[in-house]
Amino acid sequence: MTSVACELPGSPSKYSKAEDDAAAVQLGDTPSSRLAEAFADSDSACARDLESSCGFNLKRCARTPGCAEFAECVLGEATPAASTTCGDLLDTTLEARWSYEDLRACWGERHQTCSVGTNWDCVGGYDPPSTEHAALTLSQTLTYFEQSALEAAFDVRICGALTDCSSPIARAATDAHGRYTETLPVEVVPGRPGSAWWGYRQVDSPRIHPTRIEQNIPVWGDHVDVTRILDSQQVGILQLLSGATRSEAIFIQVLDCKSSPAGNVRLTLDGSESGSIGYADSLRSATAPHGGAAAYDLEFDQLLRIEAEWLSDGAEGPLPVSEWRGSIRRGEVVYVKLYPEPR
Repeated sequence: MTSVACELPGSPSKYSKAEDDAAAVQLGDTPSSRLAEAFADSDSACARDLESSCGFNLKRCARTPGCAEFAECVLGEATPAASTTCGDLLDTTLEARWSYEDLRACWGERHQTCSVGTNWDCVGGYDPPSTEHAALTLSQTLTYFEQSALEAAFDVRICGALTDCSSPIARAATDAHGRYTETLPVEVVPGRPGSAWWGYRQVDSPRIHPTRIEQNIPVWGDHVDVTRILDSQQVGILQLLSGATRSEAIFIQVLDCKSSPAGNVRLTLDGSESGSIGYADSLRSATAPHGGAAAYDLEFDQLLRIEAEWLSDGAEGPLPVSEWRGSIRRGEVVYVKLYPEPR
């Protein structure tokens, strides 16, 4: 299979607005500068790049009540559960969560100057949140890959795990900014404290293949995210570039403990005789520079497994960090986010 060097559509980039370089100030002088230092983990070169490239997002978070405190808490905890535990602790509003998410997405693009996608300290070492919720708020922005969210109009069904979504839990249409927000009932997880929602989102539009959005861990509390979707023409172009015989595909994005696109990750596909995954070192393994890959020519309605391993320069061998188990249906495109899993 031909290697395709492209960024995964599902990664939450393209949502930053750069300030003019002249507006940058000395580090530590303002709340936004202190936020930059927190994201940069005291790396002054990274912090200065953030002030230059993500200045608008830094200032908006600093101005939004609760955003800076939420950011400090989430960055300090550095686990996929942090947005729930910190949000519960601080009673963080949806507006503050979105201000933080847009800032985090901008920081996640600074691979050349910042240590993005390299934090694996939480792997196998964190617990799910223990708070019990009767309901949670799910808010998501959907946009076309390399296009404005203003061009996106989608019908979204929110579906329970292991269902065909013929009776969705909720249904929403995205607004003028490609965003929807729904409140969902959740259940207490059997055998442990806390609550969680397991499921997926089915997305439809005349411009796209039938699309499913999943992740490998449950949603534990109020949750916001951004997913970029390929239109049918873009799916066809990637199919040609990859050498695949069919357009159905699973697009994978591996995220580290800070929920940032992960670097130096190998993905392995099991459960398929005909399928392949690329960027390809071989037909069964892929090395993804920023944690993104695509799997093609997969058998339909068959259990598949995709495992992610981090290839650390200092470790004795690859570190397994996450895995997804699922299937793909005929005519479908699936987007999967892979987070480090709890113990």
